[in-house]
Amino acid sequence: MRTADARGNLWSASREHPGADVVETFRSADHGVPDDPIDRELWVAALALAAL
Repeated sequence: MRTADARGNLWSASREHPGADVVETFRSADHGVPDDPIDRELWVAALALAAL
């Protein structure tokens, strides 16, 4: 699962296999545009919604 907020901060939570611990990551908007294409789309969408 990946989410982004209106400031462009990104969170991700994943699990490699059933029964494994969930790994959560956070990427601050201060790092600029994300390299990962999916993260970049979320980042752009979040910033566009914030501009409305």
